Amino acid sequence: MIISGYTINFISYAVPLLLITGFVLIRLDAGGNRKQGNKTEYKLSLVLGWTNVALGIFMYLLRNLLH
Repeated sequence: MIISGYTINFISYAVPLLLITGFVLIRLDAGGNRKQGNKTEYKLSLVLGWTNVALGIFMYLLRNLLH
């Protein structure tokens, strides 16, 4: 999107945020839930964490392929 000569690119912000939050979910949240014995929350944290990481990698690759 171009607004008065400037481009707005949310992908440059979204990719690092997705990767960081994905790794935080996998390492901290899933690890804490595993130690507490919360199986459902542990599995959900892993799924959401890996989804964030996959989306971050996909968006990064897509951005580099289009430019």
